[in-house]
Amino acid sequence: MNQRVVTTNNNPNGAGAAVLRWLAVPPIVAGFTVGIVRLLGGGVGGEIDLSVWAMVWVLFLILTLLYVLLVVRNFNAALVPTEALAQGIILCPLALAYGARMFEWLGVILAVGGAVALLVEYNQSKPDATPLLPSIENDISQIPSKFVITDDGGMIVAVSNEMLEILDAQKENVVNKLISDYFSPVGRSVEINEKFFDITRKAVDNGKRYYFELKEKGLPTGNENEDGDNSEPAFKMHDPETSLFTRQYAMNRIEDEIYRTGRYKHEMSAVLLRLMFPTLLPDEDVKKYVEPFNAFCKAVKKDTRFSDTAFEVDDMQILIVLSECTAPDAEAVVERLLAIPNALQPSYPVFANTTILSVTNSLDGVAGDAMPTAHDFVEDLRQAMTRKYSAQALADADDE
Repeated sequence: MNQRVVTTNNNPNGAGAAVLRWLAVPPIVAGFTVGIVRLLGGGVGGEIDLSVWAMVWVLFLILTLLYVLLVVRNFNAALVPTEALAQGIILCPLALAYGARMFEWLGVILAVGGAVALLVEYNQSKPDATPLLPSIENDISQIPSKFVITDDGGMIVAVSNEMLEILDAQKENVVNKLISDYFSPVGRSVEINEKFFDITRKAVDNGKRYYFELKEKGLPTGNENEDGDNSEPAFKMHDPETSLFTRQYAMNRIEDEIYRTGRYKHEMSAVLLRLMFPTLLPDEDVKKYVEPFNAFCKAVKKDTRFSDTAFEVDDMQILIVLSECTAPDAEAVVERLLAIPNALQPSYPVFANTTILSVTNSLDGVAGDAMPTAHDFVEDLRQAMTRKYSAQALADADDE
C-alpha cells in the first residue's frame, strides 16, 4: 500500500520557498485576480445579490485559513489545489459583476479542478492504519507469543512471528489488513488452519489499540479431573461415541459463524434432525437404540463438510450448521441425509420403520448487529421442532 511521508526541507533554498508560499496566500493572489478581471471586463455587469457575496467571501476566508494551516504543517502538495479552489470561487461572481464573461467558466474549471485535486491528495496522504514505530514493531514481532495488535478500527498494525506461522502468511500480507479477514475478533475461540485456539482480547493505549492473543486449546486425554480437584474440566472437541462435535465446542463455533455471517453478509443455514423410532415407548429403556443412533451420527459426520458444525443438541436430535449455505441448498442436504437410514438398515434393522423429522432455518446477514446469539438461534430451531412434532402427533391421532 502507498503511504505518503511528509518531510521538512532543510536545504539553503528552503527559506526562499517558504517566503514564496506565504506570498501566495489566497488574499494576495485575489488582488491580482480582481485587477485582471476589472481590466479585461468593461462590459455591462450583472447585479450580484449581497447574500451571494457573503457566502463567497465566507468560503474564501475558510479556504484562506486552510491554506495557512497547510503551510504551517508543511503539507505543500495540497497548496496549489487549495489556491485554485479559492480563486475559482471568487472568479465566478467577479466575472459577472464586471462583465468579464470570458472568466466565468474559467472560475468553474478552477474551482472544480482544485476541489478534485484536493480530495485526491487527501486520500493519498491518509494512512491505512496507525503504524507503530519501526524499531518497536521489530521488537514486538520477536515476542514468543501468538498475537496481533490492531488499531481502534480493527486494522492490524503489528503481528508476532509465531502468529504469522499459524496464519501461514507473510508479514507484508497481514499488516494493514482487517483482523476479521483472518478470524472473528469477538468470539471466545477460533479455528485457524485446522487448529483451535482460545482468544484473549485487551484494550491498550486508552482504547486506541487492541491486543489479541491466541492460545492453543488442549485436547482431552480422557483421564482429566478424576482426582476430585477443583480444576476446570478439559476441553473436548469431539464426542467419542458419535464422532460429532461436543455441545460446548459447537456453540462456540456457531457463535463465530453467526458473527461472520453478519460481518460479510453471507448466508448460513441450519438443519435439525430428530430420529423417531416407532417401537420406542415413553418409559422404555433407550439403550438398544443408542448404537443405531451413534451409527447414524457417524454417517452424518462423514456426509458433512469440514466447515459445517454438527452436534447432538438433545436426545436423538442432531443440529447441523451449514456455513455459507442458502435455504434451497439446505433442503438438498436434508434430502441427502434422509437416505442414510436406508443405507444403515442391513446392519441395524430398527431403521426399517424409523421416521426422521427435520426443520431448517437460514440467516442472510442483512440484520447486521441484530443477528441472534448462538443460544437463541439453536432454541428457535428446537421450538420449531417441538411445534412440528406436536402437529405430526395430532395428525397421527386423527388418522387412528
